[in-house]
Amino acid sequence: MTMNNPVDTRYATRETQRRDGFTVVELLVATGIFATLVTIAVGVFIQALRTERILLHLMAINNNSGSAIEQIAREVRTGYRFCEASYIDPDNIGPCLAAEGNDYLKFTNYQGVQVTYQLVVDADGHGTIVRSVGGVDVPVIASDVNVLNLWFTVSQPDENRCAPWLVTLFLAFEAADPSITQQKSFMQTSLTSRVLPAEAPGTPEQIFNTCPR
Repeated sequence: MTMNNPVDTRYATRETQRRDGFTVVELLVATGIFATLVTIAVGVFIQALRTERILLHLMAINNNSGSAIEQIAREVRTGYRFCEASYIDPDNIGPCLAAEGNDYLKFTNYQGVQVTYQLVVDADGHGTIVRSVGGVDVPVIASDVNVLNLWFTVSQPDENRCAPWLVTLFLAFEAADPSITQQKSFMQTSLTSRVLPAEAPGTPEQIFNTCPR
């Protein structure tokens, strides 16, 4: 009969216990790797949130700027007397040549009221688009948009005043809060009035009759 050696069994148990555990060095290495992975994951998550915030803000200011341009476009399409000369002499409806342009646009809307769209910059350097009617100024763009440049050019070179007015609008803007993003955006569009100069209210009949129908 073979008898077990109690000493050998004790040593075997100790060896088994040693193999089942982790050393301090292994724990330190595992903790370091885990901390590194968590730091990377948190950094990526924070960057993703920041990028999403910037994109949402850019979408908001672009939508606001687009809405302002659309409001101007609707009123321009049904307006008349866009030429610089008609600001002084209401009976002068054209022709007018495209000049260097202005940071404002004056014309008469479909209600027969003179309207002005212009760039207004306050003391803090924040620019906005203002619609002025009868001495009342109303901003047409959100306060979170800083308008850097607003430029209008008007042309109607036809001496017979049979061609429509052409208004070109250029807009440069950015976020009013530079801590979010300092990216600049630009928009440009060209608009034509549906009211021909010769057909505008108040136009002499002899001019009206010069244009083909």
